[in-house]
Amino acid sequence: MGAYLCIASNDVPPSVSKRILLQVQFQPVLWIPNQLVGVARGMDVTLECHTESFPKSINYWTDERGQMILSSGRFDTIVAENGYKAYMRLKIKNIEPEDFMAYVCYAKNSFGETNGSVKVYEIPKQLLVNVPETRKAGGDRRGHEEEEEEEKEEEGEVEVEVEGEGRTPGGRSSEPQRESQTKKKKSGIHGTEEKAGQKRTGFRFDFDPTSFHKVQSSSTSLHQHWAVLTVVCVWFLQVVAGV
Repeated sequence: MGAYLCIASNDVPPSVSKRILLQVQFQPVLWIPNQLVGVARGMDVTLECHTESFPKSINYWTDERGQMILSSGRFDTIVAENGYKAYMRLKIKNIEPEDFMAYVCYAKNSFGETNGSVKVYEIPKQLLVNVPETRKAGGDRRGHEEEEEEEKEEEGEVEVEVEGEGRTPGGRSSEPQRESQTKKKKSGIHGTEEKAGQKRTGFRFDFDPTSFHKVQSSSTSLHQHWAVLTVVCVWFLQVVAGV
C-alpha cells in the first residue's frame, strides 16, 4: 500500500508524470506481544494488542464471558490508529480476585474479523515485595553509613589509628605512653596560645634592670653639667655689671 509515481519522457520535452495511490483491502490481522501476564492482587496490569486492516476495523475488548469492556471505573481502554495499523490497550487498576481470567481483543471490518486472547493469572504478593524491600533496606543502610562518615570528616572527629604505635604485645596502649602523649598535647596547646598572644599584640616588651641604671646615671651627670653652667653664667654677668 502507498503512492506510486509513473513518469513518461522522450527527446521532446516536457516529460509527463502521474501519481497513483494503491490501496489493498484485506481483513484484519493481529498479534499480541504477551499472551500470559502475571500480577499480584491490588496492583495494576496493562494488556496490549496490535492490529492491521483496510478498511479500518472496529476494535474492542471483552472478557472470557463475552461481555464488552468499556472505559469506566477500574478499566481503561485506548485505541490509537495510524493509517491501516491500530494499537489496542486495556489497563486494569487495583486488580481483584475476580479479574484473573482471559481477555479477548477483537478487530472487525467488511472483509472479516479476528481476535486474540491474553490470560491474566495471579502471582503471590510476597514474591514481588520481599526482594525489593531487602535491597532497599541494604541501600538505605549503606547510604546512612556514608552520611555518618561525611559528618565525622566535617566535624574533625575522624581518628586515624596507626598499627603498632604505642601498643603493647597484647594490643593495649601502655599507661606511661598515654601520659607522655597527654603532656605533649598540653605543652603544644600552651605553645600555640603563646604564639597566638604574640600575634595579637604585635610586639614584645622585655625589661632589663641594667638599662634602667644606665638611664639613671646619665640623668645625674646631665644635672651636674647644668649646675656648673648656671654658676659660670652668673659669674659672667657679675663681671660685666662691675665693668
